[in-house]
Amino acid sequence: MSKVSGLEAVARDYRPKGVKFYFIYKALAHPSYQGYVAPYTLEERLAHAREARRRLGTSIPWLVDAMDNRLKHALGDAPNSEFVFNPEGKLARVRQWSNPQALRKDLEELVGPVEKITRPEDLKLPRPAPPQAAKRGVVPRLEVPRGMQPLKVEPQLAASAEPFYMKLRAEAEPELLRSGRGRLYLGFYPDPIYGVHWNNLTPPPQIVLEAPKGMKLSPTRLQGPKVKEPADIDPREFLVEVQKAPRGKAPLRVKISYFACNDQAGWCKRLEQEYLVYLQRDADGGRRLGTRGGPLAGRGPGPRGPFGPPRAMFRNAIRGVVLQVDLKQRRLQLRSPGGVRTVEVATDARIVKNGRPAELKDIRRGDRVLALPRPEQSGKDDSPAEGQNIPRVIRLRARSAPGR
Repeated sequence: MSKVSGLEAVARDYRPKGVKFYFIYKALAHPSYQGYVAPYTLEERLAHAREARRRLGTSIPWLVDAMDNRLKHALGDAPNSEFVFNPEGKLARVRQWSNPQALRKDLEELVGPVEKITRPEDLKLPRPAPPQAAKRGVVPRLEVPRGMQPLKVEPQLAASAEPFYMKLRAEAEPELLRSGRGRLYLGFYPDPIYGVHWNNLTPPPQIVLEAPKGMKLSPTRLQGPKVKEPADIDPREFLVEVQKAPRGKAPLRVKISYFACNDQAGWCKRLEQEYLVYLQRDADGGRRLGTRGGPLAGRGPGPRGPFGPPRAMFRNAIRGVVLQVDLKQRRLQLRSPGGVRTVEVATDARIVKNGRPAELKDIRRGDRVLALPRPEQSGKDDSPAEGQNIPRVIRLRARSAPGR
């Protein structure tokens, strides 16, 4: 949120000077973060952009990439890049990671300074919570192997009269993609833009897997858990063992039968829908947060654009054990290999603890953390004795202290 506020402040100062600002909606870098899942249609992407504008409270207009992600590829596949074009349409500035302060300096050089600078805190942008149709955290999450790779999924849209309220996320172990043997992850996630939840008063979801010729897997029939809570929005997750997969491009057919409800609209429906899953890595599939196997488990190799692979961002990550948590200033004091360090956690930082989305208040003394500062701050001296140049963290992974 702090980055959005910073960009909004820059936009309000430089719009009167003729500068135009846009957010670009691309493929989700972290599907399932805060419940949002990758859309299947352009209409769903447009709905995501409207939801983002509502959540962020910004006046900056949104541009939405096509479903083939052509703009994302043309811009280099970086996760949070920033571009400045001159009036002739030529690239004047580019950076891998958006930085409102650096952008303001760019515009001061290219356009000129403003008389009065708008501060992000002056905007008081709203912070509405994500939509939640039912309880979350009811069904335990599945522990998945390290390094799972996103797979291409094709929902059979023409065969369904209803939207796909539950989005399928498919992933494979690297060994499965190399040798045709390994584990396959299938996760069905309620899409929050439809306001739906699982109906646990009815039989649990039933999934049938129809393998192409030459593929052997087990099991071929899956059933969701029986849940005491009448409704929830947790994913239904499964691991399937693939003993043999042909090298051809024939897909695995996944059929699901489930009951979904929208309390606000006042309906509950039984649906049968199908997906095709290809044992091919989806370069636009992103990476789910909270995968098992360590603070960076499941990241896998990212798409390589002109900025290099996304994993390079983690080279300057700060590791340590939490000594103190200051919620008011959003600061953590850490005991790290290089000594005691202090970091500030951005208000829009992505925080995960024990493999689940979390907030700063969930971090405790003794927790082991990995903190990723903004790229432009990496390597700076952040000695708490000097009280200056404290890195601002944009991602935080934490594990509870042993015994807790």
